[in-house]
Parts: sequence; structure tokens; C-alpha cells
Amino acid sequence: MLLTPSLAWPWGYARQHQGRGINQRVVESLIEWGVAQGCTDFYLDVYSRNESALRAYEKAGFAPLQVQMHYAPRNRRRTPGMGDQ
Repeated sequence: MLLTPSLAWPWGYARQHQGRGINQRVVESLIEWGVAQGCTDFYLDVYSRNESALRAYEKAGFAPLQVQMHYAPRNRRRTPGMGDQ
């Protein structure tokens, strides 16, 4: 089942709140809610340099699926947030 519109949004935690299991509880709650809605597959995007997020999502049962590339010419202003994580 695919829910539309997507419930995806960017989120993160200030350093002083990391390592407390907040992300794990949020992800578990979202998956539980999705399963109750009939969802069977869950996807998320993580910057490859965000090692703590990669570990957290792998711990939650996610596995790498694909790599996406973004190109912006050096003389063009970058989109805020693109590759900044």
C-alpha cells in the first residue's frame, strides 16, 4: 500500500539530545502507524556522510537500497540543505 501524500519530512536532533533513543522511538512509532494503515514497505533518505543516522536506521531494520547523486555547477548557488548534512 502506498500512502499519498508522503509523510516524509526532514528531521534531526541537536547534539545534546542525540544518543537518547529518540529517533528509535519515532521510527518505531511511524512504522507501527504505517503497518496499522496497511503499509508493508518503508523508505527513507539519509545523507551518506551522516554515519550516526545510518547506524540508527540500520539498527531499526533498514538496509541501503540505492545511491542518489546531485550535481550543481560550482558557479550556481546550492540549494539549502543539499549535501550539507
